[in-house]
Amino acid sequence: MAIVICLLILSSIVLSWTNFFTLRKLQRTLAELQQLKAAAGKDAATANTEIINHTAVDSQETPPPIEVAEDADFPSDEAEVSAAVAAKNTPDPWGSRHPAKPAKQVKQDKPPSQPPGWQANWMVWLGGLCVALSGIFLARYSIEQGLLGPQARILLGILLGFGLLFSAEWLRRKTGTAYAAVAALAGGASVMLYSVILAALHLYQLWPPMLVFVLLALVSLGSMLLAVWHGPVLALIGILGAYLVPLLLGGSGQDLLPVLIYILIITASALYLQRYVQRSWLFSLTLAGILGWWWLLQLSGRSLEWTGLYLTVSAYLLLSIPQLNFSLTQQVQDQPKRYSIRAFLRFDNPTAQRVCIGLGLILAAQAVSLFLHPDWQAALWLWSPLLLLLLFASRFNESLKLLPWFSAILLFGSLVLAHFHSDWQFRLYFSRLPPEQQPWVLQLLLAWTLAYIAQAFWQLRSASRYPALVLSLGIIVPLIALALAWQLTGDLLQDWFWGAASLLCGLAYIGQAQLRKQRDRCRIWLIFAGHLGYSLSMVILLDAAHLTLALAAQVVSLAWLHQQQPEPLLSGILKLLLMLIIARLTLQPWIVPQYETPLLSYAGCLVLVVIASRMNRQAHLSRWLEGASLHLLVLFLIMLLRYWLYDGALFVRRYSFTEAAFNTLIWGALGLVYYYRSALAESTRTLCLLASRVLLLASSLNYALLVTSLNPLFNPQLSLSSTPILNSLLLAYGAPVLLFALAARVYLAEYRTLFWGLTGISGWIFVTLQVRHLWQGQLDINQPLLSGELYSYSLAWLLMAAAAMLAGALRQWQRLYQAGMLLLLITIAKIFLVDMSDLTGLLRVASFMGLGLCLLGLAFMHQWLGTRRSTAHVSASSPED
Repeated sequence: MAIVICLLILSSIVLSWTNFFTLRKLQRTLAELQQLKAAAGKDAATANTEIINHTAVDSQETPPPIEVAEDADFPSDEAEVSAAVAAKNTPDPWGSRHPAKPAKQVKQDKPPSQPPGWQANWMVWLGGLCVALSGIFLARYSIEQGLLGPQARILLGILLGFGLLFSAEWLRRKTGTAYAAVAALAGGASVMLYSVILAALHLYQLWPPMLVFVLLALVSLGSMLLAVWHGPVLALIGILGAYLVPLLLGGSGQDLLPVLIYILIITASALYLQRYVQRSWLFSLTLAGILGWWWLLQLSGRSLEWTGLYLTVSAYLLLSIPQLNFSLTQQVQDQPKRYSIRAFLRFDNPTAQRVCIGLGLILAAQAVSLFLHPDWQAALWLWSPLLLLLLFASRFNESLKLLPWFSAILLFGSLVLAHFHSDWQFRLYFSRLPPEQQPWVLQLLLAWTLAYIAQAFWQLRSASRYPALVLSLGIIVPLIALALAWQLTGDLLQDWFWGAASLLCGLAYIGQAQLRKQRDRCRIWLIFAGHLGYSLSMVILLDAAHLTLALAAQVVSLAWLHQQQPEPLLSGILKLLLMLIIARLTLQPWIVPQYETPLLSYAGCLVLVVIASRMNRQAHLSRWLEGASLHLLVLFLIMLLRYWLYDGALFVRRYSFTEAAFNTLIWGALGLVYYYRSALAESTRTLCLLASRVLLLASSLNYALLVTSLNPLFNPQLSLSSTPILNSLLLAYGAPVLLFALAARVYLAEYRTLFWGLTGISGWIFVTLQVRHLWQGQLDINQPLLSGELYSYSLAWLLMAAAAMLAGALRQWQRLYQAGMLLLLITIAKIFLVDMSDLTGLLRVASFMGLGLCLLGLAFMHQWLGTRRSTAHVSASSPED
């Protein structure tokens, strides 16, 4: 009974699909007949020819009506006509054929074989899913009802799946068109076969796992093969199912080598399918399968010794199968040669771009594996094959020109990260290997270095079109390997050996650069590598206190070499070195307290940068060096002052009144220096302006802190010198007046009014505090005001107001005049309300007389200056007699 029901369901599905496509074909033929009937000027013979051609057309396009003319060229016999019709009727499920534009456009419906998108085909996908679920539900129903035994259920499911596959293929051949609905039917059949074969293993244990494994692999390969005719639905099901087969089978074996071999076979099949089907999502799905199984391998912790070989074979398949370049010696060149960076990084061929991205991800996977599971004893054999493969392939394929550099960054970076550790205070430190593992790591570094050098030498001997790119990697890798060998295996040899080796490499590179006749990018890379070798030797041999001065010595040599050969890359190297030196002198002593820099380093760096600025006469770079020397001059003066104040202790670790006073000047001066450098730096102008704004804002906020919480007036415990004027108040409150005045003169125009206001306010605060200190000998708000002190405030404020009003009137600065007037009104109010409240008799008379005469004098001066300005204006504007 169950078999009869199954056959009825299968026959109904086939008949319904056949009727559907027959109806669609009849509707299309009827529409074409109506168009032919409406056409005018056509004789019977022409109409019959058009009916035959229109009936035989496929679903990709409707050909134009054939116009009969005396000079028209027709096929000579029926064989040629049949061949042309067969070529047109070849189904193209992937939409890769581009039909010719018809001579006369005829309005028609969109062919069913080219669906507009995934969202428009939701009914197709839902139908295929329903077909797949029908087989699953049928098996479940038979189990629940006990109608069939296990063998019969499995056999029935397999027959039903193959029946659906044969039906889909019959419909494709019958209609001559690759419909997406037919492909969905075939996809549902593949899913049904997957489920039935897995049920034979997991539910009934009828077949051994190896047989099930082979059957599932055959279903996946068959689905991918049929995808060439049926389209992307089967390709998706075949590739996805093939990669999931080992997971669906399960198992607890410790050796995953057979699974990896199976994954590589599936990868090769999927890549070979993509030779006929160019779809980016198919490549992404294949790459996801490769990397997904690599990650499962890392999580399982089993068969990790095969990780490097698995990734190497996967990379080889990506390189060889798309172009059938199994020897990897096929020459691939970029055309034309790229000169701009954007064009240099662009790919003309989408396939080359996908392959390069895939190889980069495989390299990243190997770097992660090396970081997670380093096995130093077998590291040379585990992690070197992929590197050798990519170096060999990049020799012939210019689209892979950046992969050697990318591999060096990833592989050496993984070695560094594998030995970085952090303590409970989140401080990073670099740990050395145990002595028994150090020879293995040294052997690995030596082998990688020789591989990179040999590849660079090989490419340069073959006249590479990018010699600078090739040479740069060949000369930088030995220095990177020396640095890692010194850090990881420093116990094998003493520091002087590593330092001497680095210095000899640097000197050899510099000598080769001087001997090179061509002044090109290769020479610049040799110069850079030479200075890098010198820097590495200084890092190894010198302590942190004198390292900065040794590094700064390179500024002079780089400036001299740039004078000989002006090159943007050399200029960039010099600027980067200067930024590192300035950042080290400015920030490191405060951020890393154990590495203090002596005063000699500040003076020596300043002298070296000044010499470099005088040596190099290139306008742009010379201005840049001058800006850097100005920054170093400010740092040297500040450190010299701290050396004098704190008895040689440059970096006292407390935030006191004196330190805050220094910080106000340091940050403000650096802000003005960076503003000056923004006018000289073209590429870093925005960064320099941002730094200047941040530093000046910090200086202003620090001054506000000095006025409020750190003010000695509110902190009696702060002791000040009793010397009038020449005391700490001059540094904390007098120097900022000059700083704000300088910023108001030279800084951005939109901030000048603000800085002039800060200049006036800071000047008033400084005078007021100095008057208090002059009378009291200290600043303590709890001390009572003396009568002479009270009058001194009024006299000082009155003089400041008079000076501001006179200067504003003479210079015609309205804001300054208004500020002086405001201070004058405050002073008058203070005199009337505070100063004269206790005066009687002749003292009151004399005080009012003096205040009145001062006010009248100011008024007279204002009117007299105004009259002179008016007379001068009238004389200048009157015409000459």
